[in-house]
Amino acid sequence: FSLQHLAVCMSRVLHRPPNTHKGKLDSAVENACMIVVKFYCFYRNLSTSALKEKLLGIGHDRGGNKEIAVVTTPFFREETPLDLPNDLKMALEDAIVLQTREDVHNCKVGKGAVVDMEKRLRSSIQGNQSYIDNLTVSLEESKKVFVSELSRVISSLQYKLADSKTLAANEANNEPGTIKIASLDLDLKAVQSEIIAKLRKSFPEVEQYLADREEDSKNNNDENDKSQNRFITSLHCTFAHASQATQESMTTTFQHLVGTKHEVKAVSMLYSDESAAIELEIPKKKNDNNSHSSSFPAPLNTFPHVTIWCAKDHEAYESNELPEKVKRKSAKRVVFEHPVVVSGVFNFWYN
Repeated sequence: FSLQHLAVCMSRVLHRPPNTHKGKLDSAVENACMIVVKFYCFYRNLSTSALKEKLLGIGHDRGGNKEIAVVTTPFFREETPLDLPNDLKMALEDAIVLQTREDVHNCKVGKGAVVDMEKRLRSSIQGNQSYIDNLTVSLEESKKVFVSELSRVISSLQYKLADSKTLAANEANNEPGTIKIASLDLDLKAVQSEIIAKLRKSFPEVEQYLADREEDSKNNNDENDKSQNRFITSLHCTFAHASQATQESMTTTFQHLVGTKHEVKAVSMLYSDESAAIELEIPKKKNDNNSHSSSFPAPLNTFPHVTIWCAKDHEAYESNELPEKVKRKSAKRVVFEHPVVVSGVFNFWYN
């Protein structure tokens, strides 16, 4: 631990109200700073890497699986903390030397020397309080990162523990076991009545575009048959694809959302000779009246959309290129006067 760590820990002990700490280490203890120094000296001659290796070995079978999840939280604002003010640096170093004399050299330090050092430490901490306060991130930020990291680890462990059994069971039952996409699935009839119908009414060019394609597909429409022009009936907005994220990452990020209903806004339609899609606006957070209070994850795609039509020999994923085609004037975009709210349900699609 650095001297900056020591300074912060001393400051926090001194900020504990008198006689409130169950371990009897607060501002009321006459030698509180020197007790902190004693704790600091317990880690004498122990490097960061050695300490980490030691902690990783606690409760762990060294002969077993070496893959261990580590939760890290921010402490300092900067990776390399600001240099200590000279008076504080000297006070801390002298306190360590005093403690070392007693620990290593078995030389009993007089009470007077301890009292004088305590006064000096408290005075230096108080005089450099603004510097110390500026060293670390807020407690709220550390808590937020800790909870997020812990949730990630727990989800990862659950996935790993279940993975081998699940895959084995899936194989035995001839069921898919690998997530292909995490998506928000929309109801076809709702999209047709609430979005496409309004587009057709508001934009004659859209009406003509869709009418021509309906005529072409009216006798036989199979969304999976690339040999024909077809409307997509399994409407969905892809939030993550297996090519973009690991199985573990998709499970961690989206598993808790599977089966839950959420609202998005349709803001425009983009279309070309090869494909057509509805552009969606994804809320950054769920509404206050939503029963779920966690953050709404952003799609990995930069263009959140629902593909509604594909031409022969073209795939649905090619609609990701529509914004660039609009810029090159090889596709068109029409914008709703007012965004249309539509709801969908989160799901995993499996290979």
